[in-house]
Amino acid sequence: MLVIALVLTIGYRHLWKSSHDDRRAKKKKKGRSDAKGEVDYRTFVERAGGSTKLMLWLLVALGIFIAVNVLFYSSFFTNYPQGVYDALKTFQFWTKTGQEAHKHPVATYIWWLLLEESPLLVLGTIGAVLAVLKPALALDKRLEA
Repeated sequence: MLVIALVLTIGYRHLWKSSHDDRRAKKKKKGRSDAKGEVDYRTFVERAGGSTKLMLWLLVALGIFIAVNVLFYSSFFTNYPQGVYDALKTFQFWTKTGQEAHKHPVATYIWWLLLEESPLLVLGTIGAVLAVLKPALALDKRLEA
């Protein structure tokens, strides 16, 4: 387990350092960033180190996700093929249960959600609204300056 962590740490540091160095070089070459502070898809990809590095990061993240799931669902490879198979087979069971066991109207589930999870629902809604509005408000302030 420690060897896996070491390899992943070294790989992460290498990717992060090369991405960070590329951004520094682009900033020096470009000078200051856009005065308007516009953020769109292209600037995001550029800040991530280019499309190649972004795809590499996504593949690394997917690989880590799969490795961690296989590691845990196989009980650290003591139950390797069957544990992973059973983990995926649970989706079949819960899909069947979800179609057969829920016979109430949708309004009933919404009411239960409000009764049981209202603090999470309210705080989650506030967080989502702030996440959407805050960047827009910050952009408006930068444009006014």
